[in-house]
Amino acid sequence: MNWILAQHRGNAIFCNALHGSESLSNLRSAPIEAFAHNPDLHKVELSSPCDKELLLLTYEDHRVGGVIEPRSPEHYRQWISHSVNREINISVLRDPFNFFASRIQAEQNGTYPLECWGDCFSTGDGAKLWDKWKSYARRFIEFAASPSPDLIPISYNHWTTSLEYREKICRDLEVALLNDEERKVVTGWGAGSSFNQGIWQESETYMNRWRANSDHEVLVEAVKDEELVELARAIFGDVIDIDNIIDNVGRRR
Repeated sequence: MNWILAQHRGNAIFCNALHGSESLSNLRSAPIEAFAHNPDLHKVELSSPCDKELLLLTYEDHRVGGVIEPRSPEHYRQWISHSVNREINISVLRDPFNFFASRIQAEQNGTYPLECWGDCFSTGDGAKLWDKWKSYARRFIEFAASPSPDLIPISYNHWTTSLEYREKICRDLEVALLNDEERKVVTGWGAGSSFNQGIWQESETYMNRWRANSDHEVLVEAVKDEELVELARAIFGDVIDIDNIIDNVGRRR
């Protein structure tokens, strides 16, 4: 998110990891961060009458369809003080094997137990960790196939490894690529990286997080899920070696 904000000129408000059912009008200061990392942006208060040219809301780990529905432009005027001319829905997705490995590592670090991520990690009634990921992947593919310019899928893997891909994202967002180095900033939102806290590493490292937890039962079972593997191939098959992951997960057991 900080990379997207870094390509924006003007005032911006960033509301991080909102709860799916809460109304914008009921938000308080706790989840709200006025983006001030980029010197071109300056901190503005949510209730200030000054114009806020960008309002960025993020939702994580909610079921598809479980977040607030888009509202009419009038709903946002108290936030940004002028009319809304574009509302964009972005789906950001990471491949399941490195995503699961990161969440597993966070639990092993004592940062977050898997249970804290809500129904995404529920084991009750046969629910599985990767069922939520599959629903996100299907939504990602829907976004990619949609003719709407306001539904934008972003593959974390491709974003991490390809300048050309990041340039395409900027074209889709109708902004210039002002500060690509911002991608190397590991923010403290969500306690930073589960593997290396606030230290940026080369993109190849992020494609191989799965190796650190390749014998964990979550990954061992995930590679047996045919639908999950098929979705992973469809979205990430040109940027990670799916067959290599399948062949090596669980081998240390």
